[in-house]
Amino acid sequence: MPSVDALLASPPLAGLARVSTRGGSREVTQLRLAEEFADLGEAPAGSLVMLGRAASGSATDYRFDMGMRWAAIRGVAAVAAFSAERWRPPVTAIDIAERADIALVSVPSGIELTGLIQAVMREIGGGAELALARAAAGLAAVTQADAAAADLESLRESAALALGTEIELRAPADDEVGATIAAGEAAVGHLTAPAARGDMAIAARLVLHAAAAAAGRRLDAAARASELPIRSRSGLLSELLMSESAATCWSGRAS
Repeated sequence: MPSVDALLASPPLAGLARVSTRGGSREVTQLRLAEEFADLGEAPAGSLVMLGRAASGSATDYRFDMGMRWAAIRGVAAVAAFSAERWRPPVTAIDIAERADIALVSVPSGIELTGLIQAVMREIGGGAELALARAAAGLAAVTQADAAAADLESLRESAALALGTEIELRAPADDEVGATIAAGEAAVGHLTAPAARGDMAIAARLVLHAAAAAAGRRLDAAARASELPIRSRSGLLSELLMSESAATCWSGRAS
């Protein structure tokens, strides 16, 4: 199961942020919604509890403190609240969260709840559905970077961020997923996703091969551009030589 920080680092949840100093390493096993603070007293251990918008707006007084005490007793991993700006929980609630190792998470108020729930559940559940979503995001990122003529490092960063796993510029080990970057007929480098396993390895393989192909096209284009002035000078020299030869020939005939 992903930790709170791993969950928040995933591309679909990039807008969420932990506002507590502790709780980031807690594993999240499931998602629960809380329309009232009393719902925190029924949340399972290891759960991420998402406060509804009404409850989020009221998370500033003693009632929220009481809810946090219930959450601590239940072993809740994280409590998230919607906020127009970065959420600033009450000092007393922060103190309870710190002592119970509960992460407090700020959710931008503009995020649509249904989509957020689906994204969180995909990240928690993992499996083929998550891998498919990551593959789609990774391929889209590669396409955008390719269209923008991004350099290799920017391409790598974009693909890694969308895929949700590190991508390194090195050859893969025997048990790692990788792709070869080819420029012309020669292999000039590799892209490797060392942490990709299972279904995510399949997604990573798709994205890495697309990224490697884009990098190869970029290198080929750069090589052609660097050769163009040389070819232009060679062509001009050939034209001059041909012109001089023709002039000499006509001069000889005239004499």
